[in-house]
Amino acid sequence: MPDSIDGPITGPTTDPGLAKRARMEIAGGVAIVAVVLGVAFYKWERPPDQIDSPAPGYSASSQDAVKKAVKDATRPNAGKPPKKGLIVHPSTLRPPLKKARTVTIPGLIKPLYLAPPPLIEYPRATLRRPLTKAEILDRRRIRASRLARFSREHTDQRDAVTGALLALEAIPDARIAARETSNTGSSHQDSAYLDVYRALYAAYLHRREFGVLDGHFRYVRNAIFSHDGARLATVSSDRRARLWDPRTGAGIALLKGHDGEVWDAAFSPDDRFLATASFDGAIRIWSTDNGGERAVLKGHRGEVVALAYSPDGRFLVSGSYDGTARIWDLQTFALHAILTGHSDKIRSVRFSPDGASIATVGDDATVRLWDAATGQERQAMRGHTHSIRRVAFSPDGRKLATASADGTARLWNTADGTAIAVLRGHESWVDFIAFSPDGDTVATASRDKTARLWRTSDGAPVHVLRGHESWVNTVAFSPDGALLLTGSSDWTARLWRTSDGSAFATLGGHRGELWSAAFGPDGRVAATASADGAARLWAVDPAAQNAQNAPNSGLWTKSTNGRLSVSIYPDGAARVVDAASGADIATLPGLAKHAAFSPDGETIIVIAPDDSARLYQAFNTLDDLATAIKPALPRKLTRADRLKFIILPNAGD
Repeated sequence: MPDSIDGPITGPTTDPGLAKRARMEIAGGVAIVAVVLGVAFYKWERPPDQIDSPAPGYSASSQDAVKKAVKDATRPNAGKPPKKGLIVHPSTLRPPLKKARTVTIPGLIKPLYLAPPPLIEYPRATLRRPLTKAEILDRRRIRASRLARFSREHTDQRDAVTGALLALEAIPDARIAARETSNTGSSHQDSAYLDVYRALYAAYLHRREFGVLDGHFRYVRNAIFSHDGARLATVSSDRRARLWDPRTGAGIALLKGHDGEVWDAAFSPDDRFLATASFDGAIRIWSTDNGGERAVLKGHRGEVVALAYSPDGRFLVSGSYDGTARIWDLQTFALHAILTGHSDKIRSVRFSPDGASIATVGDDATVRLWDAATGQERQAMRGHTHSIRRVAFSPDGRKLATASADGTARLWNTADGTAIAVLRGHESWVDFIAFSPDGDTVATASRDKTARLWRTSDGAPVHVLRGHESWVNTVAFSPDGALLLTGSSDWTARLWRTSDGSAFATLGGHRGELWSAAFGPDGRVAATASADGAARLWAVDPAAQNAQNAPNSGLWTKSTNGRLSVSIYPDGAARVVDAASGADIATLPGLAKHAAFSPDGETIIVIAPDDSARLYQAFNTLDDLATAIKPALPRKLTRADRLKFIILPNAGD
């Protein structure tokens, strides 16, 4: 190939060596620049005047150099000997950094120089001496008494089941403490043992919850008893309904098919069928025997939120957010009539007791009465100024009661549609209203945290029921009218005496708002539905129920059974005390004028001033009480409760 080329180059050269040499020169230049930069950065991070010594352990001279470097280091602990009893981390023996030398490299920014961290000092662990037997026993007493205190707090604050569960956790420590006390020859009961005994007895006396129906996985909107009390239906926002046996809490059937939240349900008068209403705009009819679907009723163009069967079971009326109500013929499952007239959402529908009329209310603030046979409007009653939330017929069908968001309730004459009375007194929305079984009283539930009782003859207020800490969402009368059940957003239900408006019992255990509450047909069982995804079953007054079957209870006169004594105190309370030491064990609920043991000493009868009787089982020892109550508890401690009341407090012992 010639050494030079004359003239312009018009195409690529054909010499491969030249191109290879050029690439090598470029790579070499890049490598040189990289080496220069690396050396520069190395010197920047480790100046040449920094002491360069081998790692500790290589030679004595290296160790001396390192120690000298540590003393010369410009850091907070530099030049100071390690404190006695402290361990010097090996990282602190590295040579310290002195002032960095400035290195000027075009195009680079000098990094921020950070001082090295201070010495890491680790305190030496101190060994604890072994606890003595007396100290271990004291700690057991402390743990037992602490759990007993937590138990009493829960029982006093409406959750007797959790109170019982906490007291049961304290029994092992209380039992050991009592045994050690008896070994010393003392005639008195151990204080921790008595604390646990009292706490568990109080939980036993106030516990009413006996079933948790927790099959739903979203909030439960409603719980409805069948007319014979053999079934309980729950409807939920999980788009399902369920059937339960309220006597045992066992599930009977899962009703699936709706595509939206299930809002309401109603049993047919013969309890053979259950109708459910859903946000999907459909009504479904189910068999209560096996949960099979019998029919689907479609026609509404909005959410269906209210249902009611006619007394003879032939018709079903449904109310919807589309502003209409529809009457369905259940013999043919065909639409019988459409009730049009409301200009806004319908909230509640009801059949009159004779089945001749239908009442509807809604957000247009009107009450409308319809002929059930023809679907023709009879009356349009106006007076409320805001949405009407609920409507109810009196037992004789002559009156209507309505609850409104305008803060009032009203009573209406069904014959001519005139207003009988305006019930004023609530300070917020009135969401629910119900007639007593005799029709002489109505109860209202309001967002002002109260429920109120009113006389239906003239609308005069009778009692104001205060005690809830949030909205009262629902009310229900017991079948005999003696008690009123309220459900609240404060997560509790409460029982009230309608005679004087006094509180009878607080039902705690839910972990969410209560939206529905109902009595069973015999009045012995109540059910509540909550936003916690569960319904719960409650024994209304088990002590009074037992007294109905007590043989010859009038002949019970013994004041002691040898281990326990019962007596009436000046405040009117019946108290159970330890016969040997006189220590209080339990205070029986309610006022009493007489109390005595049964002939066998296993039962206590309490006679109230109104001559009603209640029976309570007598438990001579803490172990007897625990054996009786443990199998009856419907649930266990939650992980959160166990962590809060057992694990964390014990961690400090």
